[in-house]
Amino acid sequence: MLEQQIGEQGLRVVESFTACGAAPDDLDVARAADEALARLEVLLAEAEAEAGSDLGTDAGTAAEPGGTPDRTGSLR
Repeated sequence: MLEQQIGEQGLRVVESFTACGAAPDDLDVARAADEALARLEVLLAEAEAEAGSDLGTDAGTAAEPGGTPDRTGSLR
């Protein structure tokens, strides 16, 4: 179920950023894209935490290989 939510939210992010390209000066469109991306990040963090709890270990951190990039491209 979480995987499906991530997929659906990923599509929303793509649609939102496509809308930004079509209306680059529209702040409401930009805010909607930012909100869609923030929601996707929450879902991904939930999936990472769930995977970590399934393994009984931490799912990974920025200091480890395979850390997750944040919106700025930095590893967190």
